[in-house]
Amino acid sequence: MQNLSDEQRAEADGILGDKSSRPPTPAKINRNSNYHLYFWLHAGRFLRDDGRLAFITSGEWLDSDYGATLQLWLLDHFRLEALVESMAEPWFSEARVGTVVVLAQRCVDPALRAANLVRFVTLRRPLATLYGGASDAVDHFAKVDALRERILSLGGSAGESDDLDHKTVSQRTLRDLGDAP
Repeated sequence: MQNLSDEQRAEADGILGDKSSRPPTPAKINRNSNYHLYFWLHAGRFLRDDGRLAFITSGEWLDSDYGATLQLWLLDHFRLEALVESMAEPWFSEARVGTVVVLAQRCVDPALRAANLVRFVTLRRPLATLYGGASDAVDHFAKVDALRERILSLGGSAGESDDLDHKTVSQRTLRDLGDAP
């Protein structure tokens, strides 16, 4: 956020604290926040109550002070379906950051959110090998959908295979960790 002009900063800050927005946006965020945080908050405004959100971003928000605001916002307004990263390949070869894909569904029911199992998935093989050799665009998308369904069907507390590892944690547990001192 340090490199934004005053006009850009005012525009970004204009979405904060919007209680009429569904989901409502946080009143403030850490000044050191990465600019992509605003994209999450802005995108959330366009979703129906059961709408889906998929973001590919730097994973630094998972381990940073500024990311705590985003984490709590997601936990309080979405069912986090999966967080996926790759050990097999960089998804953005020019960037020196770890990348994460987040799949989430807008959810207004606190009980459904709390009971939700969040899947933390690490890919061990490149995406192209997980999709297999598609014969055409329709086949390619069918294989992508099959991988998504495989990830969303992962259960149990943890598991390993030749091509991916996963761990599941209840969203309630993650939310309780967010409240810890």
